[in-house]
Amino acid sequence: MIKNNKKWYAYERQSHFSLDKPSITIAANCIFFNSALVKKMGLKNFKSIRIEFDDQDPSKATAIRLVGNNDGSDMFNFTIRHPKSERSLRANIACMTVIRECPRLSKLQDNKKKSERRVFVDVDEKNNLFSFSLIPNFEYKTKNLGKLDTIPAIYKIFNNGELIYIGETKNLKARTAHHRLVDKWTFNEIGYSILESNKDRLYWENDYLEKFEKENGSLPIHNNNRGHKNVVPINY
Repeated sequence: MIKNNKKWYAYERQSHFSLDKPSITIAANCIFFNSALVKKMGLKNFKSIRIEFDDQDPSKATAIRLVGNNDGSDMFNFTIRHPKSERSLRANIACMTVIRECPRLSKLQDNKKKSERRVFVDVDEKNNLFSFSLIPNFEYKTKNLGKLDTIPAIYKIFNNGELIYIGETKNLKARTAHHRLVDKWTFNEIGYSILESNKDRLYWENDYLEKFEKENGSLPIHNNNRGHKNVVPINY
């Protein structure tokens, strides 16, 4: 017999958490807009969307801006596709080339969980601006460890698929060589994001270490601490 004074807690469905916030979801060749973003952007009133990067080279971009318009489909615009059902407020655009040319978007689409392919959109209603950050997500990956470049980066080290270290460095080539030759670590794959700013590297190193510890109960086997706290990133 269950006691009448027992305390009960309602289950919160994680798949619906924060879905009232404007967001996009990356798929294989499309970007989907949730109903909250469709409403905020007024996409029912537009035929096209223009995707703007904060860098001429999409591979170096740190943010994307979405601009609704009625200019039609051309080299700068993507046609908005609405579901046939009048009840549905969602929309999407086919933009496979954009996703392929932007490594951080491409990396997002590799995630199996829909929640991990979702990005929340910042809304500036006063200026009618809709944008989102392209956070570093270790979008580059290689097993050819001898041909790494001398680049500033945050990085993950894997050994046979197991994540054994998360770090940051001004020189990825030299640091990974140090891990192999001096630290005597065994590993066969590196994932990394190029980040010029030292503050950005410190911030994201700590952020990913905290996420790993929260999900796994401990840090990767070669990490002795959680990195640098209270660092404010420059570009995000």
